[in-house]
Amino acid sequence: MQYTPVIHGFMLWDVYPQYQYQAMLLDGWNHVRLVVSGRRMQVYVNGLPQSALSVGNLESDSKIGSIHLRGPAQYANLVVTPGLVDGLPPQPTPDVTADDRAIVRRWELSELCPISSLAAPAYAEMPKAASAWQTIHAERGGLVNLNRQYTMGDQPAAVSWLRYTVNAKQPGVKQVSVGWIGEAWIYVNGKLVSDAKNFYYPPTERRDPDGRLSLQNGIFALPLRAGSNEIAVALYSQTRDTIRPRMKYGWV
Repeated sequence: MQYTPVIHGFMLWDVYPQYQYQAMLLDGWNHVRLVVSGRRMQVYVNGLPQSALSVGNLESDSKIGSIHLRGPAQYANLVVTPGLVDGLPPQPTPDVTADDRAIVRRWELSELCPISSLAAPAYAEMPKAASAWQTIHAERGGLVNLNRQYTMGDQPAAVSWLRYTVNAKQPGVKQVSVGWIGEAWIYVNGKLVSDAKNFYYPPTERRDPDGRLSLQNGIFALPLRAGSNEIAVALYSQTRDTIRPRMKYGWV
């Protein structure tokens, strides 16, 4: 059982691995019941009292929608009952990371920067004008969801830059955990310290766990100097290949 939002045309199944569970299905007809209340949803299978899938926050920006059944499968006896929510509250469940001060919450996001090759973008190419940047805040779990900023087809061969400033009392090396989808280049004070991919296809470019977004994707060492340090991240979501277009899976 899997829930995935589609935001601005991007299908983000790999961004929310917490919304995937296993359910026992029968050889034959199976009864599935969805309970949707405000920003929450629960899915029940074959009359079991325990939900097979629980979504604490419906992530799409959409407020209205429709039902679309798609195979290969057969469907029968579809019943829609407006207002029947079984006591499920409409408010999203609390963000368990809300008080985690180790998560960077406020970033600066650049305008899209077209690129012509898959080489590491030069730090000098990062936009300089203040008008090219906007403030962006992390969502639940510390996620910086760039798919809310762009739509499918926006300059697919492009890089987005994210940056923030770290003030260190003394020089040293700090270990940080980073999760991302796509390809990411991390710069510290203008120096490239990491170039890493996390694409589901091809399998050789999948990061643990299974190419999904997680703080387990990578742990990197950031060499900091005393005083102000600029951390800049260039993100690229599309790589030209013959398997399938990657742009639809978005970038974060």
